[in-house]
Amino acid sequence: MSRLKYILLGFTALVGLAANGPQGCDPKLEPPPLNKTLLNPTKSYEDRLRLFHLLKSAHPYPPGWTDHRDGIGLQSHWQVDSGRDLKQADGQLFTWWPNVNWTLVVWPFLVLQTYRGEFPNIQVSQFDGWKKNRFWIPFSIVQAVLAYYDALDKVTKNPQIGITPSDLQRLLWDFHHKAVVLGMERNKDLLPTLEIGSDRGERKFAESWGTMVGILKVVRFPTGPDAVGLFNFQALPSSWVWESDYSLWSSSSNLSYKQRVTLKMLWAIHKFEQKWGQPILKLLTYLSSLPGKISKLLDLIRQAVNEGWGPYSLWKSLWGLA
Repeated sequence: MSRLKYILLGFTALVGLAANGPQGCDPKLEPPPLNKTLLNPTKSYEDRLRLFHLLKSAHPYPPGWTDHRDGIGLQSHWQVDSGRDLKQADGQLFTWWPNVNWTLVVWPFLVLQTYRGEFPNIQVSQFDGWKKNRFWIPFSIVQAVLAYYDALDKVTKNPQIGITPSDLQRLLWDFHHKAVVLGMERNKDLLPTLEIGSDRGERKFAESWGTMVGILKVVRFPTGPDAVGLFNFQALPSSWVWESDYSLWSSSSNLSYKQRVTLKMLWAIHKFEQKWGQPILKLLTYLSSLPGKISKLLDLIRQAVNEGWGPYSLWKSLWGLA
């Protein structure tokens, strides 16, 4: 994996220099003011997770409730453990997976710090120069973050107020999906860096992962530690993905059979959605608006993920619920 990182680091550094000139250098970090802690998520996943845990501590769930944010933390750990925390030659986490991760982990902290005055003793280092343009926070994200944390704070203060765990899951998915869509759109120029020579395995996985996020959002797939932890361990690739990993019988793949089944499923659904104009997502969205359907749809998607259904099996089963 170290050799792979060196190849990618050198390539992404050259791409950035060729496209944008020498201004894409490391931000000049000034010492933080007295009584302030400096965290640098541009270079450290550890600092990103520190921001994440500061948010969790400042805005806890009611006692006994599952914290839906834990899935984001587990996903961040998975990126590190699977070698996707790739850096450029200047040491910055300015590659595809870390850039999309920034929208999920760093944006909520910055929104609450900027719009609510929270965490005054924390100074967050950010990208500067040409790099910062893809990380500005649109108002749609600000609204989604504040809506979620306003609801969370209200129900933590008064669990009888009428806000349910399902409501919080829906609000978190609203932010999560918007952030991922923006992150992928703004970093599509970095997708080629996921290719190694003619091998497009990792790029295919990244693109299909984005498609699946939209599907999981519609059914409010649980993002607590139990559901996401099990999914990460069993289904998501534990290392970089190569074309050979899409073969269930490849002797050169280091991934488990279950992980390869998941890769094939995700890529097949992605191609189906791209070719036919997202029919699965559209049908799911319609069915989720009908009374009493959301729990059945969630069970169906869980079964599809566990068994590695192809797009036609999923489409047929959805029509059965229509």
